[in-house]
Amino acid sequence: MYQYGTNIQKNLTPVYSFHFMFQMNYVIEGIGCLVNEEGEEQALKAGDFALVNPDEKHQYRNKRDKPFKMICWVSKEFE
Repeated sequence: MYQYGTNIQKNLTPVYSFHFMFQMNYVIEGIGCLVNEEGEEQALKAGDFALVNPDEKHQYRNKRDKPFKMICWVSKEFE
C-alpha cells in the first residue's frame, strides 16, 4: 500500500481525479466532504473512512476555516 497525507484548505478545491485502483481515506482532522462527478457531497469528519472505487471521479472540499486533513491509501502500483 502507498500512503500519503493531504490537507484541503478552505475554498481550494482540487480538480476531479480518478485512479485505476481503490482509494481508502481516513479523516484525521476537521470536517469536509467527498464529491462525486455529479456534484453530490458525502459529508466527512474526523474519524470517518471513505472508499473511492476504481475509475470514480472525485474531489474533496473544505467549506470551513479550519483544516481538513486526511490520510489516503492506494495500492502500491500508484507509485
